Formats: sequence, C-alpha cells, structure tokens
Amino acid sequence: MKQISIIGVILAWLLMPSSMQAGNEDCYTFPICEEPPEKIIPEKDGNKHRVPPRPMLCKIDLNTAAVFFEIESLGKSIVTYEIWNYDASFIISTAHTECSFIENLRGLDVSDCQVRFITSEVCYTGYIRLD
Repeated sequence: MKQISIIGVILAWLLMPSSMQAGNEDCYTFPICEEPPEKIIPEKDGNKHRVPPRPMLCKIDLNTAAVFFEIESLGKSIVTYEIWNYDASFIISTAHTECSFIENLRGLDVSDCQVRFITSEVCYTGYIRLD
C-alpha cells in the first residue's frame, strides 16, 4: 500500500506542469503525502485496507528561506526536516529548523531529491527537482 502512494506521488509530480515545479528559479511547489509510521498505527482487525491520504501542496521559497504548507498549522508541528536521495536509499541531511533545512537545500549538489517533514505522529514525503 505504501508503494502505491509513493508511485501516485511520483506520477503526480511527473505530470505536474513545469510552472508548478518551479515558479521562479528559487521557488518550488510540489505535492507531499502523509505516511504514518508503522509503530504509531494501532493494529485493528478488519481495518487493514486504509485509503491513502490526499496529497497536499508544499512550497519552498529559497529567497525568503521559508517553507509553506497547504495546511498552515503543519509547519509548527515539524520536528525534523530530512533530505534523501531520489530513491530514498540514503539520507543526505537532517535539520531541526526550517532555516537549517533551507541552507541544506541551497548547498545540495544533486537536482532531484526526496524531502521528508517529520512530526511526532506522521511523516510527509515529497519529491523536488532543484533547477
């Protein structure tokens, strides 16, 4: 089920107009999906076929060093910002503040990566192409 939601996000990202991928050179808008950690989801018999949550938009503006979410309150609950390589086989950087996260993005030497915004309850994952 997790693979289906990741494939859906990748397809949405690939089919997204390039104007949404990069509004200007330093501003990026992309979909993110909620992925609850396995240890937090209580096991319930009969409820094993959850519908994946609807993706939401995230906007990263490198000029203003800010991250904006479709749900405004989400930004206040993030405890860790992570940058992974595109296929999520290794982590590139971890930050605990939005400013550090933006600085890590600016210093990347790769153009395609996965970003994860982790709260105490869930992880929001998205893919970004830095041009």
